[in-house]
Amino acid sequence: PRHPDPCPVSTDLLIAHIRKAYAAACDLEKLLHREHAHLAPPLAFPLAARLGNLHEELVQQFVVFLSLCNHPSATQPIHNLPLKYKIPARLWDTGILAYLDLLRPHLPDTKDQMSTFILHVYGNLTTLVEMNLLFDWSETLGDLSRYRVAIEHDDPEDRDHWADIAKEWYLKGVERKPEKGRLWHHLAILESDWQKIINYTKSLFARKPFSPSKESILTVFDPSLSTDQVPCTDPLYNSFIAVLKALFLRIELDDFDAVVDDFILLFDSSNWNRVQQVLFITISALWNFGAPTSKLYIQRQMSSCSVELHSDDVFDDDDILPPLASSEISSVPENPHAQLQVESAIDIVLEKSSQFLFEILDLACQHSSKEACGAIYMCLRHMHYLATYGLLHLIEHAVKWNSLLEFLNSVVTGREIDDGCTSDPMDEEFKGMVVEYLQSTGSPLSQTEKIVVLAKEITQHYDGLVFDVVGVKFKTTSTLSVRLLQRELETQFISSRDSESEEEEHVVCNIDDEQNVQGESEAIRQLRERRRELRAILGQKEQSRITKIKAVGKKIRFGKIVPRATILMFDTNILVSHLDILKAAVDSGNWTIVVPLIVITELDGLKNSADPLGPSSVNAISTIEAYLHAHRVRVVTHKGNALNTLFFRSEDLNFSAEEGKRGTIDDKIIDAAITQKQKNTLCSEKANIADSVESVVLVTGDRNMRIIATARGIKTLSPSGAKREVVRKRNG
Repeated sequence: PRHPDPCPVSTDLLIAHIRKAYAAACDLEKLLHREHAHLAPPLAFPLAARLGNLHEELVQQFVVFLSLCNHPSATQPIHNLPLKYKIPARLWDTGILAYLDLLRPHLPDTKDQMSTFILHVYGNLTTLVEMNLLFDWSETLGDLSRYRVAIEHDDPEDRDHWADIAKEWYLKGVERKPEKGRLWHHLAILESDWQKIINYTKSLFARKPFSPSKESILTVFDPSLSTDQVPCTDPLYNSFIAVLKALFLRIELDDFDAVVDDFILLFDSSNWNRVQQVLFITISALWNFGAPTSKLYIQRQMSSCSVELHSDDVFDDDDILPPLASSEISSVPENPHAQLQVESAIDIVLEKSSQFLFEILDLACQHSSKEACGAIYMCLRHMHYLATYGLLHLIEHAVKWNSLLEFLNSVVTGREIDDGCTSDPMDEEFKGMVVEYLQSTGSPLSQTEKIVVLAKEITQHYDGLVFDVVGVKFKTTSTLSVRLLQRELETQFISSRDSESEEEEHVVCNIDDEQNVQGESEAIRQLRERRRELRAILGQKEQSRITKIKAVGKKIRFGKIVPRATILMFDTNILVSHLDILKAAVDSGNWTIVVPLIVITELDGLKNSADPLGPSSVNAISTIEAYLHAHRVRVVTHKGNALNTLFFRSEDLNFSAEEGKRGTIDDKIIDAAITQKQKNTLCSEKANIADSVESVVLVTGDRNMRIIATARGIKTLSPSGAKREVVRKRNG
């Protein structure tokens, strides 16, 4: 609140003082621009000191100008002058940043000058905060504090102290303006691990996103890109980063299911406290991290009854000060929505992120912890948001409806729940974001009551879910069944059409649609009939394709992986990056482990590589040697000959491309697997082992190698698949 002025000043006199202060500031600005333009290296200390005095004087002059504009006797047009003439930005760019950027390349020689200047400016800016101006100085003070962090290399205590100060200012800023993505980005730089990735996500998902975060977030995916980032050792975090990396960069999506499985396997009672952060980031991924071209964003814009318009601050037209030069006026960006085009193609990020979101919801429905209930609430909250815009049908196919209904019906009661407050502290995470929830009022409800109320509200906006008042239970509708069946039909049709170009057989679920189910709706019966018609259309081409597949069917139809009956053969990349899989398999005592000799040879060639490849290769070789000596691992040539020791080893390798063969290292490893399969098959026949048991499995992280091996009749496992097999069979 502005206090009455004890010494009133006439408006004319105040304007005269303002014009004088502004003219002095402009003169200093022009002088500094000229001085900086004519600077030539090296930077002499006397010149740096003189420039420092000029910059301090300019900052002081701007502070005087801002103080006058904030005078209690000032009219509203005068109060608006600092924003109209971009004084805060000019103070930072010309008064502060230009000098800091001049000194920074000359560190550590200029450290004392920078520290002195920062403290001087910091004191001036804190006085502006006390004036309660229209402009928020939190970001400026945070940036200034972060600059101090950057120069404190020798004193970790001071560095941490200023980092805490910077975070405090940024937190004040996001509290006032959570929609400002740039503030979240600056906070992310100062944080680590989970909080870092949350803040980077918010900087992109905010209503005013900060696009440089798209590059900054890459340091999370690859810590080697950052000089001061320490790699995280939390397995859950690293597994989630693999999921996020696939969604953000749209890479390795063919292995997305395995990556998700790895993450779900790590979720237990000890880390359910992370579920809120995981779900927030996953929900932002549904919206393609706030991109206006995302499918949900476009559909929401189309379904909204009104479009929210933003306009610049309106100022009085009184010419108190000279107009700004054209170079000082920033251009207004074009409205991105003007060029949006609605696309019917499925958004792959939406597909994968919805799959991941509802995998977590499915997992939460199977637990009873407080955190699990929070996860269910968070998912239903967003489902409710989507339902109000008519968007829930876009991801309904990914929902695990059976487990969700089972949970809802286990907590719903016949007691009528009065309208209460369904808001939750978790909703605060979405303040200022592209998706922002309305805060409801009323009496507080328990977590399960909020979930039930949300589910009932979803039924009011979404035709796929209903609440049976008589039976006191939730259930899905026949309308949803029709849509899910229709989608399944379309998916199968597309798969059948595209399968001719695939190298591997596409297995389609065999659904008995020749019989109508008693009591099913007419719409579903029509869809079943349509399915028959489409299959008839594809009949001739499909029959031709099936005939070709049957000719090589025995080569590409694999059996089960069974401990003691199936050989696990390991590729080089597994031994370098996932040696723990080999150790777990050996320690379980359930598997016959084989390592091709050419893999050992390849590891030998990697021993002298830079860290971490070199040390990992040395560790892998020593581990295999120990296991070989203990007769727990076999080392074989590509022709099937076994070695008893690695001290004397040689192999006749011909890498020339013979007719019908290839000559790469990968091919030699696959050759070794084929040889082992042939030998093991003979042994299996003598031991009366079922044909449904796979004799040899190649474990490799190389996707191309897995495809080639599969085509040559060798079953393969990815690293995550191998972990599941080893852990499952060991625990089972």
